[in-house]
Amino acid sequence: MQLLSRRNFLGIVGGFIFSVICNRFNLKSLYALEANVKNNSEKPKKVHGVVVLRSDDIISWDGTAHPYVDYINQEAVDELINKGIGQLTGAKDTRTAWKNIINYKKGERIVIKPNFNWINTGFKKIVTSPQVINTIIKGLVENAGVNEKDICIYDVSRPLPSFYKEKIEFNVRFVHRPVTLYEIGLRKLFGDLTSPSNIEIETTSPVIEENGKLLKCYLPRVVAMADHLINIPLLKAHQFLLFSGALKNHFGSIVFSDKSTSPRPFHGEHIHDFIVDVNMNRHLRKITRLVICDAIVGTWSDENLGAPEKWKTFDGDYPSSLFFSKDPFTMDVYLRDLVKKEREKRGLAIKPDTFLDKFEIRNTKS
Repeated sequence: MQLLSRRNFLGIVGGFIFSVICNRFNLKSLYALEANVKNNSEKPKKVHGVVVLRSDDIISWDGTAHPYVDYINQEAVDELINKGIGQLTGAKDTRTAWKNIINYKKGERIVIKPNFNWINTGFKKIVTSPQVINTIIKGLVENAGVNEKDICIYDVSRPLPSFYKEKIEFNVRFVHRPVTLYEIGLRKLFGDLTSPSNIEIETTSPVIEENGKLLKCYLPRVVAMADHLINIPLLKAHQFLLFSGALKNHFGSIVFSDKSTSPRPFHGEHIHDFIVDVNMNRHLRKITRLVICDAIVGTWSDENLGAPEKWKTFDGDYPSSLFFSKDPFTMDVYLRDLVKKEREKRGLAIKPDTFLDKFEIRNTKS
């Protein structure tokens, strides 16, 4: 019988004490512990609401060739996502697992919200990997019986270039900020799926444009009309916050009363409150089914602003990981801890993550 090392023994004792404290005081925060899966044949693990999987086979990038996404192994992504969905739902087979995630009925609309913040760099900086989206769509179509045409990939805050669309292997719809004169004209005259719906996002602070104009915020039609939503954030640091995860990813899910879709008015003094305001929206919460964090590559620093980075936390390599949850707050607590740990290891400042505390307080009261 193999003896426990002192480090493992202390980890088990610490985990037990933490569980007792959580049960004693009924803490709302859900914390996930890192569970590395170095070999794809290993059984995935679920801890405190987040399934954390890592595979050495998922990316073979040397850090120099571009685009980096061409070095992501689609088969390894397929395997990790199917394992993660199975562990998250507790289902014994892949088909049942996907049906447990989305109980689809013919004609219902499924929307997928990736993170495309740096899409204009041509994959020199991190964006949600097309391989992850392909696996999700494949799971929905082949296992949950979803019609491809009922699936929409969206981000209303920015245009989505053709070089990304070409990497998606399915006949789905793309909704993003219009760029051609024709699209802009149609939106102005008749509206489109990026236009404001009748679902308002109530804000705790006034939303003020640069010229001093007071704005109201709404869900765009593409989200308001949706029946199911899958959120795919990234593992990344942020210029103004400790990290940008599942909650902030919905800054690409808003439109203002002047029909602008840029989240710029939400940045600044009240950014933490605005993150909470968006995610307290009842419709958005009602339709959210799944959160998968793309942590195949990730960022922890201030200087590189989105360029993929190796992590001390992940043995000096790229994270090569995917994280799974049904709840964006639960996911963000885990992402917060990862980025904080990495920055502490490197002696970097720990930026604020106040929006997590604010969300927890408001969620408890609601």
